[in-house]
Amino acid sequence: MKEKFQAEQTIAFVSHAGSTVKELCNRTVWIENGVTRMEGPTDEVVDAYEEYLSTHDRSLEK
Repeated sequence: MKEKFQAEQTIAFVSHAGSTVKELCNRTVWIENGVTRMEGPTDEVVDAYEEYLSTHDRSLEK
């Protein structure tokens, strides 16, 4: 998998595993319910996503 990511091409990779995203990706888009919440450098986006998850009770949003 890493070889694919190291090639100079665009790959769409969907995951909730922040550590894997950080390991494989240099840019990230956080999409929630079809809306782009944030995009940019992977560390910034994953950190914001994980902070969001830690501060929001997702069970209340349904």
